[in-house]
Amino acid sequence: MRNIIFHRYTFIFSVLIAVFAVNYSVKAQRDYKEGYIITPEGDTVFGYIDLQSNVYNSLECVFTTIRDEQPKIFHPFEIAAYRITGGKYYVSKEILLNETERKVFLEFLVDGIIDLYYYKTFNKEYYFIEKDGRLHELSNEEREVYVNEIRYLKNSNQYKGMLTYLFKDSPEVSSDINNTKFNYKGLINITREYHENVCQDYDCIDFTHSTRMVIMMETSVGIMNSWYGYLTSDIYVQQLHPVVGVDIRIKPAKVHYLWNYITGIRFSRNNYLGDYPNEVFQGGEKIFRIDMDYSVVEIPLIAEYSFPGKSLRPFISFEYLNCFLLNVEYDVRRVYSYATDRFSESVSGSLNSDVRKYEFGLSAGTGLRYCRKNGSYFHLKINYIYQDPIANFKHIMDYRHSHALRLTAGFGFNIK
Repeated sequence: MRNIIFHRYTFIFSVLIAVFAVNYSVKAQRDYKEGYIITPEGDTVFGYIDLQSNVYNSLECVFTTIRDEQPKIFHPFEIAAYRITGGKYYVSKEILLNETERKVFLEFLVDGIIDLYYYKTFNKEYYFIEKDGRLHELSNEEREVYVNEIRYLKNSNQYKGMLTYLFKDSPEVSSDINNTKFNYKGLINITREYHENVCQDYDCIDFTHSTRMVIMMETSVGIMNSWYGYLTSDIYVQQLHPVVGVDIRIKPAKVHYLWNYITGIRFSRNNYLGDYPNEVFQGGEKIFRIDMDYSVVEIPLIAEYSFPGKSLRPFISFEYLNCFLLNVEYDVRRVYSYATDRFSESVSGSLNSDVRKYEFGLSAGTGLRYCRKNGSYFHLKINYIYQDPIANFKHIMDYRHSHALRLTAGFGFNIK
């Protein structure tokens, strides 16, 4: 009876989530944030801006003065700049890429005696630095090098030469260039260091301070309905059991804050008893009675996408699960049936019944997150899970597998 109730509520929940997701993807796919645009004449117009991925942010600005009105799309040749209030800042600049001039929105990273910008295409990242009104590209492209007729790929390190030239009036900074990596953090740090060494009149502005990676902790409790099966057998044994977990959520704002990456640890206790007719081993159909009791420590690797929203945010997730079996107790018996009489004997010898202590799992999930103004949130989530031993050495227990529905609720909060 409790399994029927569980199925009913998980089905209703899944339907509700699907309705929310469709509603958000059709009606509310724009994720408006408070912000402003700057016209070519220097006027500031306040309103709402659709924060998209870095690629699309560099191509267009979707802006409206009233949240529910039809937005207007501005291109780099139509406005001078736009900014999310307290967040990302884009300016219109003309750049030279692959010997072609184009006007794009560059993300403004650092504003100082020199300025640092970032530009993202679908397959490549670019950095530009501006000094005395002139824009210079920083690059680190791979080049082919042949040594003894063997082809190697080597980074050009062009950016180090350019930085050395531009920072030549600050020997202290120039000595740190060799240790500067060609990435977001490394270039921002060296640009700020240069400003602080040569300019005492004013502080430089790091516009990325409010858009850096966010780390959150998430606690959850829930219940799982599992079906334990055996290869070639159509018999499944069901069990309802609790699960608890603590996860770490990483929001890489530089890429796109709607994508989150999650890992953590979860714990559950499982036990089941079942008879499984099967044809795994030679000699026709056999029946194995498996009695198993064990704990599971699960370490997930999760990619999650949240649909844009204000307070309520539907999301979908895809997971790879590392499952470690602890305190395993089990018994495997061969069951014989003659007419109505049944008896069993322990399995031994060639039909070894060792249990793999590591299993892998794949999972897909969907849920709802209720976000509060202080950055914390409550969440409700349902997952479908498939789990299997990582290796098969032809032992009886290597043919086990399981399916499960897991319903969890929890709370998340910022830790960085």
